[in-house]
Amino acid sequence: MNTRAILITTLLTLLALTPVVSLAYTSPSGLIFCNTELNTDTGQFKDPCTFNSAVQLVQAIINFIIKAATILAAVSFIYAGFLLITDGGSLANVKKAKSILWATVKGFALILCAWLIVYTIINTLVKPDAMTSLLSP
Repeated sequence: MNTRAILITTLLTLLALTPVVSLAYTSPSGLIFCNTELNTDTGQFKDPCTFNSAVQLVQAIINFIIKAATILAAVSFIYAGFLLITDGGSLANVKKAKSILWATVKGFALILCAWLIVYTIINTLVKPDAMTSLLSP
């Protein structure tokens, strides 16, 4: 199988899975966590938007990005493994597969570290006692 056929097959598979990935994340109330219920007597919302609502929106977006990155990392690992299995004794394919594998590991580790930093900052902003409760026995 040549490289072009593998690339076309991979792209068609990703294209077929795009609706599944885009619909995979659903939160109980969608992305909007405020202004969802209107009080008919006063004409105002029962749950107005606050700073916490904005933080919840950012958390929902970041969680979706982490899930998408996990799927892309898995596809990249599969592709690198496929190259290793079908190398046919070619050192170029082995080097390419190893470089893809290490780039995926480094990139995914970087994404997870960034997520951990952002998660800690957001939890500290929304719940200042979150860190003390985390560290207490």
